[in-house]
Amino acid sequence: MFFKKKETDNRRGEPVAKPETKESTDGKTPEDAMARLKKKSRMKDVIPHFKLRLVLFIIALIVAVGGITLGVMNIGRMKSGFYEIKGDSIDEASLYQNGFQFNYYLSGNSGDNRSTRNELRALYMSTMLRSYKLTDPGTEYENYVNLATLNKHPNEAQTLDAELYDILKDAYAKTLENSGFSVFAGPFYSEWTEILYLDDPFAYDPLLNPEEAEKLAALAEAASPGGAYAELIFEDSERKVTLKLSDACRDLLARYDVSAPVLDLNLLRDAYRIRLLAGILKERGYDDGYIAAESGLTAALDGFDRGGFALYALPEDENGKTVIGGDAVTAAEVASAPGRSASVFRAFGLFAGDPGYYSYEADGISVFRGPSPMLNGQGFLSSMAVSDESAVEAVYRNICLNTAAGEKKALDEVLADPKVSYLFTLPEDLSGKNRRRILMNGYAAGITSVKSEFGFYLEEAEFD
Repeated sequence: MFFKKKETDNRRGEPVAKPETKESTDGKTPEDAMARLKKKSRMKDVIPHFKLRLVLFIIALIVAVGGITLGVMNIGRMKSGFYEIKGDSIDEASLYQNGFQFNYYLSGNSGDNRSTRNELRALYMSTMLRSYKLTDPGTEYENYVNLATLNKHPNEAQTLDAELYDILKDAYAKTLENSGFSVFAGPFYSEWTEILYLDDPFAYDPLLNPEEAEKLAALAEAASPGGAYAELIFEDSERKVTLKLSDACRDLLARYDVSAPVLDLNLLRDAYRIRLLAGILKERGYDDGYIAAESGLTAALDGFDRGGFALYALPEDENGKTVIGGDAVTAAEVASAPGRSASVFRAFGLFAGDPGYYSYEADGISVFRGPSPMLNGQGFLSSMAVSDESAVEAVYRNICLNTAAGEKKALDEVLADPKVSYLFTLPEDLSGKNRRRILMNGYAAGITSVKSEFGFYLEEAEFD
């Protein structure tokens, strides 16, 4: 090597020699050799860091993949809690579940919960489909003898399945009590429901249209028990039922151009369907849930002891007058209990503009219309009947309560029933006091929580 001069090393103060730039015998310069030396030295430092970063990346990837896998697994897990049991939206049975909700508490591990839910879903779908077809008053189905069969073949004996036979025997017994329910009221309820859903229901309201009032009164008369228009004949030994329609019934329907089927469970149909479902669930050992219907009925299964039932009322303005068309508010809550059912009737929608309800003022009186028709204008604003016996009894007793409205003696007899708890609210023009109020019988007091802004009275329903 050739050195040009000596320089002092900055660290040690020793002279160092810098090689003179000159081509080497292999065609590379000394600078190239030095660069290769430095690169090799740097690689010794880089390789360990690269290996460390690679290891960290692999660990991070494993953690990330594990996290993603765990997340996916958690998405599919079914923890303990309430689950709505319902059919597939594209399944045929979805039509027959419309208007109902079935919630059940699943308390096992994920696999057990999934299996139980699937079993409940299959049971729910099949039972709701069957109960719908059995109680359909207008359409016959293959392999079914149902209400429509009786309606389309009057005065002919039909052999029924045990479920429908028992339902009709019970419904007919309630009809004969003449307390507001009739299994022959199909034409009446068809006409009333049609009015509720008209674009202009006021034109056909019975208080505003005398001809419609006459028609509804005639259809109500035809639904009354006694055999003048219709009756059911039962043959227990063979489970045969005959729907007998008189000439007077046929003439009346023809006179008012009514084609609706006569035999109809109307307000009790949802209750009988829920009773059938609850019975089958009980047989299979399922009891920790509840079933609710849009018609206002909620039934707790025998093992369900949570929550409660709500009674709604309408708000009032600063003068204590009921606000027509206002959104509903909770007036009272009734504690739930195993096997307890509550039926709620409302003459108003829960929200302004709800279909199937309308209201107006006539001669200073507020008139409310809903699925429970009260032609004399003396109906409750809302009512609740609570029964520990069955869903059917809850609805039936609510019908009896509404039928007795306006007649103090009849109402007192209804409220004296020790098996049923009753609560109801009145429009201010019927209560005689410009205050929101809830009336109830004594049997409801221990299970009822009344909202603070509402007054309530025990067994003090008074009417003119």
